[in-house]
Amino acid sequence: MKDVIIFASKHHENTRKIVQTIQSNFDIDIIDATVTQYLDLSKYNRICFASGICYGSYYPEIISFIENNNIKGHKVLLMHSAGNPKEAQSNKIKSLIEVFGGQLLGVFCCKGFDTYGPFKLIGGINKDHPDEKDINNAIEFFKHYFELLQS
Repeated sequence: MKDVIIFASKHHENTRKIVQTIQSNFDIDIIDATVTQYLDLSKYNRICFASGICYGSYYPEIISFIENNNIKGHKVLLMHSAGNPKEAQSNKIKSLIEVFGGQLLGVFCCKGFDTYGPFKLIGGINKDHPDEKDINNAIEFFKHYFELLQS
């Protein structure tokens, strides 16, 4: 079976940058949730939901994707980038995964360039993020679960 990353990346495409780099290192599919909201997930072993953070939570397209598709029994990873990344920003998604029968394996978060609200006045924060270290950490996170499930 194959793996898939369902992502939403809008503000500065921080999350898209990470997802595309992961795809170049692994045999996985990537699906943009801002374009596709329905997908037959039966051919996938593991699903990774990746998003930027908006008002302290994952983008609405990720939330509606989970609500509109059958994730029951799937192993799930979460990834997000944010101006001020915290694992708690994934709490709503964690709850949805549990409600819809997915099995959460892990959460990865990193800094992302952010010019939202007052940050725009100062030219933004985390201008060079995600940087090479952030991307390498994301690859290692994905690799850990990829290898764990292969054994």
